Amino acid sequence: MIKVVIIGYGEMYANIIQGCLNSNVKIVGVFYDELIKLSPLKLFFKNIFNPSQDYTFSKSLNLNILKGKSVNSCEFQKQLLKLNPDIIFVGSWSEKFKEEIFNIPKIATINVHPSLLPKYRGPNPYLQVILNNEKYTGVTFHIMDKNFDSGPILLQEKIKIETFDNSKTLKNKTCAIVKNKIPYLISQFNNGKYIIPKIQDENKATYQSAIKEKDVIIDFSKSNSNEIDCQIRAILPFSKVYVYLKNEFFYFENYEIIDNSNKKIYKEGEIVKFDKNRTIYIATKDNKILKLTNVKAYGIFGKIKAWLKLG
Repeated sequence: MIKVVIIGYGEMYANIIQGCLNSNVKIVGVFYDELIKLSPLKLFFKNIFNPSQDYTFSKSLNLNILKGKSVNSCEFQKQLLKLNPDIIFVGSWSEKFKEEIFNIPKIATINVHPSLLPKYRGPNPYLQVILNNEKYTGVTFHIMDKNFDSGPILLQEKIKIETFDNSKTLKNKTCAIVKNKIPYLISQFNNGKYIIPKIQDENKATYQSAIKEKDVIIDFSKSNSNEIDCQIRAILPFSKVYVYLKNEFFYFENYEIIDNSNKKIYKEGEIVKFDKNRTIYIATKDNKILKLTNVKAYGIFGKIKAWLKLG
C-alpha cells in the first residue's frame, strides 16, 4: 500500500486528505501551517481553547500530526525519513522546500497548484484569474522541484470561470476537483502505470505576486464596469474593497452594476445618488452605475494594509 504524507492548510489540505481517504493509500503523517507559526506552548493552549479546523479535522481522523518548526527543519526531516513515504502531497504552502526534503519520497513530492501551470504561478491564483478576467483556470498536480510551481506536470484539470464566480466559489470548485482527482492519480501508481511528466514551457510561464494595496481600491478613472466587477468578485470574499470619495475611504458589503436608465453622461467616479440607508450610486468609466449597499466610512488609508491577508 502506498504511504502518503500530506502538507498544507485550509480547504486544500482537507480535500487532499479526503482524496487520499478515497484512495488505496495509507496516510502516515500530516503537517499544517499552524505548526510552524506558533510556539509549542501557544499551540498547546490554542488546541484546548480555540482549535483550528486543520487540527480538529486531523484529530477527528486520528491522523499522525508531525512536528517541526519548518518543513526544512532537521526534526521534520528525521520524521519523514523514519516514515519512508512513497508520496508527499503539498497543498497551499508558502515555504520553499529544500532538495533533501522533496527528494525523500520514493515516488515524488507532488504539489497541488490551483491554476493551469505554467500560468499563474505564485500565491492566490483563485483571486488573480478573476482579477484578470480569465475565462478558464484549473488545477495542476506537478512534481516539486527547487523553484516555486515550476516542476514537471503529472495531471491537469481545466475549470470554467462563471460570471457569478468569486474567488471563494472558485476555490471551492478547485478543491472539490482535487479531492476527485487524487484517487485517479493514485490508481495510476497502484496499477504500475508510468505517468510521463510533462516539462513546463517557461516561455508561457507567468508569476503573480501577492495582492497589493492598489488592488483593493477601485480606480474609476482606469476601470470600466466589467473590470470593476472582476475586481470586486476577486477581492471581496476575503478582504474589503474600497472607494475613495470626498477625501474619505469607504467600504461596502454588497454591490450591483446596473444600466444608466436616464442615459445622462456622468463623469467616472461621480456620485449619481446617495440614499440615507447607506446606499451609494457611482458612475463608471463606461457610463454604467455601480450600486454599493451598506456603505461605511473607513478612515485612515494606512490601515488598509491590515485587510490584505487573504484566506
